[in-house]
Amino acid sequence: MTSERWEQINAAFSAVLDQEAHERAQYLDRVFTHDTALRDEVARLLRDAQTADSQGFLQAPAWIIDDIPLFLPNFRNGDSEYSRIEYIGHGGMGIVYKAYHSNIDKWVALKLSYTKDRERFRTEAQSMAQLRHSNIVTVHATGEYEGRPYFVMELIEGNPLNNRLAEFTERPRRAAELVEVVALAVHHAHQRRILHNDLKPANILLDEEGQPHVADFGLSTRLGQGIAPSATGAIEGTASYMSPEQAEGKEITTLSDVYGLGALLYTLLTGTPPFRGATVQETLQLVRNAIPNSPRALNPNVDVTLEAICLKCLNKDPAQRYTSANALAQELIRYRTGQEVIARPWTPRERIVAWSRRNIVEAGLVVAVIAIWIFVLVMAMSVAQVRKADLLKATMDDVEFTAKDLATAADQLLGHLSKYVETETAKPRLAEFVEQNNRKALQQILVDVCSTEPMQFATCYILSQDGKMLAHAPPAPELIDMDFSSRDYFRGAKQLGLNGDGRSYISRAYKGMSDNRYKFSISAPILDRQRHFLAVIVTSVATAASLGPVIPQHEGRKAALIAPEENPGPGNSMDRHLILIHPAYRNGDPIDPIEFRDIDKIRRKEIPPDDHYVDPVSAVDKEYAGRWIAGFAHVGNTRFVLVVQQPFRDAVSLESSTLWNLVLWSALASLVAVAIMAMVLWRWASSRRQRTPGHGAP
Repeated sequence: MTSERWEQINAAFSAVLDQEAHERAQYLDRVFTHDTALRDEVARLLRDAQTADSQGFLQAPAWIIDDIPLFLPNFRNGDSEYSRIEYIGHGGMGIVYKAYHSNIDKWVALKLSYTKDRERFRTEAQSMAQLRHSNIVTVHATGEYEGRPYFVMELIEGNPLNNRLAEFTERPRRAAELVEVVALAVHHAHQRRILHNDLKPANILLDEEGQPHVADFGLSTRLGQGIAPSATGAIEGTASYMSPEQAEGKEITTLSDVYGLGALLYTLLTGTPPFRGATVQETLQLVRNAIPNSPRALNPNVDVTLEAICLKCLNKDPAQRYTSANALAQELIRYRTGQEVIARPWTPRERIVAWSRRNIVEAGLVVAVIAIWIFVLVMAMSVAQVRKADLLKATMDDVEFTAKDLATAADQLLGHLSKYVETETAKPRLAEFVEQNNRKALQQILVDVCSTEPMQFATCYILSQDGKMLAHAPPAPELIDMDFSSRDYFRGAKQLGLNGDGRSYISRAYKGMSDNRYKFSISAPILDRQRHFLAVIVTSVATAASLGPVIPQHEGRKAALIAPEENPGPGNSMDRHLILIHPAYRNGDPIDPIEFRDIDKIRRKEIPPDDHYVDPVSAVDKEYAGRWIAGFAHVGNTRFVLVVQQPFRDAVSLESSTLWNLVLWSALASLVAVAIMAMVLWRWASSRRQRTPGHGAP
């Protein structure tokens, strides 16, 4: 079959897929009556395409390409560097040949485009050419012959993974090891901002040593490129291995490939993909809405931990999957080495059993150590003060670490919110509405902006070039056209806008006029297409018990946020700071935040922990009175400081019950010591009697 004939078949097949399912047979008979051979070939492909693997009919064609010489560069003029050319196979966009490359003295694979979508073919070549990984098929060179792009790549002598599924189904741990290697290769691509988008067994090649190699980047995209390929009609990708967001035509990310890796692992464990319907569309419906069957139900050889890892990858919610392909690889390493995994934390019993299996000798000594430990408890009374000091230092180190960790989380949250505001501000329609003074449209935009997640803004509004209110959400008619040009959030964003900079600005704390609540704002300039300053959009975060999800996980610890105040008023220093976020505050009520007076403490670049911290909020809420251990950390490049505090007594105090337990354990230790000593003395005495001459004689 010639390439021209194949293009004709490919075009006809795509046209048939565009028809409704019940009309396709009639369409074939009506349109292709003049060419029965073409009709029969398209009908055959259509039957194969009804399986869940939408490109499976291309993997084992019933025909071969007859005009190999016509596709190869320089072949016809006799001076080609390729020789001993053999046809290997073909896919949706290109033909693959095996050829001997005389210039580099090795066998290579030649992939040559024969479809009209040559730009996608070039994208595949460019994507693969950027990747240099031992488990990704290497591209040696790219080129073009008579308008047809081609590239030369590493020849993998072996089989695609879909031809060897049975051996992995019987050996689940081997399947986990293989996906671990593939995940690291995919992570290599992700680090170079390349998404594969079509991870499946047919695209994993096993060499003669059984090592996997990721191939076929024909559907790859750049990270952040946008919406996934079409999931209807002539589908791009393999339905059974698509992530739900890809099947819905939503934006795809690295987490979509994490789903693909999970689908690959599922197939290796069970011998079947997670979802397979009677038709492509039915499969896509399952991918979007159905829960995959338990791998253990399909293959009893799969253990519960590996099943949990697999199903975590296949979660419909991308946020519930592993955060990256590398995170999945590290999870599989932990599984392979017998460590605890994230997908299924151990129970206390499992943790003890696992430790014992890894440390057989040590486990045997535990009984002896227990006796020593009891004795140590008796001695604990004499070292109580030393222990108390150790606990204090450990707690101080821990609250300091927790403060830095939560400060990082707060910075990431603020960065997320800032990015959201910047994204909304950059939309051309916002600038157009400002230029048109379309306040109704601006009001609707603000309603949408205010409802962002993971935390909603208290208020959102737009100020004109000179700081006058154009729109406000929730509606506040009394504020419209009021002058806010003196506000820190307006001046900061305006300065950025005048410089043509569309980044956001995080303001000082202030008291809002619409709701009388203290808050800080994230504002950003609105620029026209020529980067001229038009207006400012402002979103505010009000006083509350917590800053969204930024909450310490340790029970008993509290987190607060200190912020500098804007225009503190007559008689107050510009360095006045407020405790803007605190657990004592009640969400939704107007709150006058408590002033934080120890300015010298938070001015330092590195703020040391304080084990004599007095919470200023205790002046109005006695629950927070007393001595605290507090850790401090600056929140990124903002002027905010995050505080994590824990009651001093909880960290270092010894309860009276503990003292009584020490007394009881002392008594028990004495009994145990006496028993052990008695046993030792008895054995010693017995051994001496047996060594005494004449012992036992009449």
